Amino acid sequence: MTSARLPQRGFVVLAAALSLIGGVVAGSVSASGASGGRSAPSAPSARETRVVTAHWALLETGADGRSVVIAYVAPLCHVGRARVHVRETRTSIRIAVTQRVIVPAPPARGRPGIACTTEAAQPRRTVHLHSLVAGRRLSGGGHVRGPLVYLTRPGTGTDAELLVPRMLGLAPDQALRALAVQGFHGRLVGSRGREVVAQQPPRGSTAPRGHVELTAGH
Repeated sequence: MTSARLPQRGFVVLAAALSLIGGVVAGSVSASGASGGRSAPSAPSARETRVVTAHWALLETGADGRSVVIAYVAPLCHVGRARVHVRETRTSIRIAVTQRVIVPAPPARGRPGIACTTEAAQPRRTVHLHSLVAGRRLSGGGHVRGPLVYLTRPGTGTDAELLVPRMLGLAPDQALRALAVQGFHGRLVGSRGREVVAQQPPRGSTAPRGHVELTAGH
């Protein structure tokens, strides 16, 4: 039997990142204008930035059941570390990721233009929660196209084996989606319930033909 393999294009770099960055602008920082009198706005400086909301994808739950691992879209022109905002209720977990990026600008007044490449990385972040995931709905991620490569066993070139992530505690449909975005084929078996209580193969194992079975309960 064969195991899931790393896709040729599966390294954690995606094209067209700016089309995946959320359109909600959380704030902006503008360069200061010249002092004295009224003057026309100057072109953006090399440090002019704005804050955007980044799309993210769920990768797995933590071993403690009180955390999740996500991958978010970060353009290569980002500045500093992204911020993760979490709002929890009894039935839901809303996660928002904000990232400061450089504002592109054309050449002006003898200064070179500022470009922002359309390539992007997919950094991973562990999001710690106050309570157990326990089947609560996760929201706020937006759309991220896969496959995303998370757990692997080293191989030769792109022949590395994909390893199964932990789906325990997730709502069954969100667990199936998280598996799919990482290149696995999830299947729900047994009685239905609000959260995944068992999976086969377990976390860190290879999956024959990429198939993972999930059991829901509670």
